[in-house]
Amino acid sequence: MKRLVALLATALLAASFILPTAAFAGNRPDLADLVAAEVKAERDSYCGSPNIDRSSARDNVTAWRAQDRVANGGYDHEDPDGKFIWDYFDSFGVKDDTGAGEIVGVSTYSDTEFAAHMMVAWLNSPTHEAVIHTCSYDSFGAGVWKEANGTKWVNVVFTNQPVRYANNPGGTIGIYSAAAAACGSTKLGDIPDNGRLIQYDHKTSTCDGVLWYFVRWTPGPLTGWVKSTKVTNSP
Repeated sequence: MKRLVALLATALLAASFILPTAAFAGNRPDLADLVAAEVKAERDSYCGSPNIDRSSARDNVTAWRAQDRVANGGYDHEDPDGKFIWDYFDSFGVKDDTGAGEIVGVSTYSDTEFAAHMMVAWLNSPTHEAVIHTCSYDSFGAGVWKEANGTKWVNVVFTNQPVRYANNPGGTIGIYSAAAAACGSTKLGDIPDNGRLIQYDHKTSTCDGVLWYFVRWTPGPLTGWVKSTKVTNSP
């Protein structure tokens, strides 16, 4: 899949490149939540609900990227080293097997207003709208860095994660708590054989060296960790 990027600083938004002021500048997950809600609502409406899921790993890389943009003078998508956001995916535990898209923006609207205004502005831009409405993306993350003067730098990244299926003939696949990602304990429940698993983030166990995937079973609500040895591609 083609990688897509789009930058926006509309006439409604003040695009000033200011280094963060120490005391009040910082990552704002609460503001990222507002952006994520706008993104998910638009995607679900356009692509069919539920269409896309939010990932903590993608939140982490976009929060870092928003801060990095300020620290490096407000560059667009390519940083001073010539790298794009997906060049840093591995460092944040993001699996990018089939492509990615990024939209960014800067806003001086209030904390309660900026996310809605940002979405309107993105949808009025053909390049941003194209990224948001690429329905093959199935996972995303949002990050916001707020400066002391109220300026908010916004990053959203979309990725397409492989769909995996439990494959344990004659048995069930166990789903475990976060603690199990390290040592394989605290079982939350079972997923039926061939139940659909959506792969999100991954990490290597510190106990047995295997790779664990964090998954959500659809259509059920159960979420947790499953060993890579018990997850295969769909037949």
